Amino acid sequence: MKGRQKQGNTMNVLNAAECFSMMQYYFYDATKRLYRENYPPKQGDKPYSYLWTLREATAATIDMTRIPNIGYSYVPVVEDHLKSINLYWDCGKYPAGYDSYLLPAGGDIYYDDNTIVALEFLRWYRMTKNPAALQSAIQIFPLLEYGWDSDPKHPSPGGMLWTQANNPNPMIRGANVTGLMAQVSAHLYEETKISRYLDWAKKAYDWNRRVLRSPDGVYWNGMDLAGKINKTYWVYNAGIMVGAATQLCRVTGDKTYLGYAQQDADSALSYWTTQSKFLDQPAIFCAFFFKNLLLLDSLAHNEKYKTAMQAYADSVWTQKRDLQTGLFSFIHPVPLLDAAAMTQIYACLSWASSDYALIA
Repeated sequence: MKGRQKQGNTMNVLNAAECFSMMQYYFYDATKRLYRENYPPKQGDKPYSYLWTLREATAATIDMTRIPNIGYSYVPVVEDHLKSINLYWDCGKYPAGYDSYLLPAGGDIYYDDNTIVALEFLRWYRMTKNPAALQSAIQIFPLLEYGWDSDPKHPSPGGMLWTQANNPNPMIRGANVTGLMAQVSAHLYEETKISRYLDWAKKAYDWNRRVLRSPDGVYWNGMDLAGKINKTYWVYNAGIMVGAATQLCRVTGDKTYLGYAQQDADSALSYWTTQSKFLDQPAIFCAFFFKNLLLLDSLAHNEKYKTAMQAYADSVWTQKRDLQTGLFSFIHPVPLLDAAAMTQIYACLSWASSDYALIA
């Protein structure tokens, strides 16, 4: 058994390295230290990627740094990526935050983009203890507070707004961003012991679980300000809530949160493993989900979490990988998001289980 496990992990390491190399080869402009959004570029593409996409490539690179024996070689690339993220910081807005596109062009502010960028700074702080990374996460938090729905007249008041953008659905309170707010807040409390952060973590988590958890134990996508629920299921909403509950258990010691995390993990696995529904979800959403299962595993080991992640990764490698380019051909042109997602998944499958707590 141990021999098979070792052989499997060797393949994960090789696949992670291959995914990362292809991501860099096809998408990365080393002279500008920025990524392109698609390969090949499609009509209307901006010269470089949006913030969300850069964050996912950064997350993939951070994940690579924890692979035993080879991870150290990726550290300088992470430092470059974190500097590139700061090209999106817009101090001319109030509260300041990261625009969707790099300045001077800039773009709208999306609260979910800012939460996931904060999470990467916090992960990097936990791995390196570089105080600049912690301060970068802290400076985002006033924007996140600003994005909370504070109008008591709304049905089910509370929840995080998705964006400040003026688009057809700007006023949705999203399961994703609300759960991410809980994760960021719990993380910040863990590192600073400032009680305000813990209060926010509990408030955001409780709103999501109370308002958007379906009878299936899976999370609906969001609620608008009139109280209408978008009942679409996305797997990353489940993963984010697994991660938020795990972190709340970690920072409070309250096992109730651990039970919630396990319930949500079981419900999501039951729903998405039926008829291979994982393959119907964007790969980056699956990466969110599976990585948070490993985070849960750091507190309550369950072999089925990594087994499900491995099965997904191997099915995608077999069914969706283009042998000519080494990229994953879910759609064409190939988005950087897909390359980053599979790099994240194979990198984390390569980690020692003792590092799973560093997933978030």
